Amino acid sequence: RSTLSSWSGRRSLSQSLLRIQQARRPSQADPRKTSVHALPNPHRRSFGIRSWLETAVAAARRSLSGPSGVVLKPVPDHIVRPDYAADGIPKMEPPVFPWLVVRNTESEIACARVAGRISREVLDEAGKAVRPGVTTEEIDSIVHEETIKRGAYPSPLNYRGFPKSVCTSIGEVVCHGIPSAGRVLQEGEIVNIDVSCYIEGFHGDNSEMFCVGEVDEAGRRLIQVTYDAWQAAIAICKPGVKYNE
Repeated sequence: RSTLSSWSGRRSLSQSLLRIQQARRPSQADPRKTSVHALPNPHRRSFGIRSWLETAVAAARRSLSGPSGVVLKPVPDHIVRPDYAADGIPKMEPPVFPWLVVRNTESEIACARVAGRISREVLDEAGKAVRPGVTTEEIDSIVHEETIKRGAYPSPLNYRGFPKSVCTSIGEVVCHGIPSAGRVLQEGEIVNIDVSCYIEGFHGDNSEMFCVGEVDEAGRRLIQVTYDAWQAAIAICKPGVKYNE
């Protein structure tokens, strides 16, 4: 899923999705002319949500920078990259079903902790910048620089073409908002900053809601209720507990 930060991006996305649906709809005039490429392949994961994400990102790229495309922020050569960094296509994703629950070794857990700690540090630095008048592009730049400063790769960057190093979701944007130089934080808004960092073979991922100046009671309550629900779920996490609990 990817939510867009501008109306023009959402409009482009809606138009793109409509064209895709029309292309996939069997021909009413002559069913024999229906292309096999227009039919869902049960063995291809990207037919549903993934293709939606790819379309959303494509629409966002056009909205943010026009037909010339997006220039990704540079990453130093010495930083180890995930397998999708060059072309945007993940190579090592497991199938959706059956779900695979991997039991990590002690050394792998140690690496995961490093990735998690770095991601938290970067998120803290990004949060310090939240105030009225700051653009989400400025937050993206902070996240990018703080990530590579710690020897990590910003996980969102070029993941299936995602053009930025962090997700900034403002107000009603559910998640995966794309930073933009034209989006300025306003007094009273709430913004979610979602930071992921890749290092030593693991992605550390965390996000947090931030208040931009003084936020009304409804906004503060939304943040508090969400936080309490999150903490309640964490409290029951232990070996043997089912995911659906």
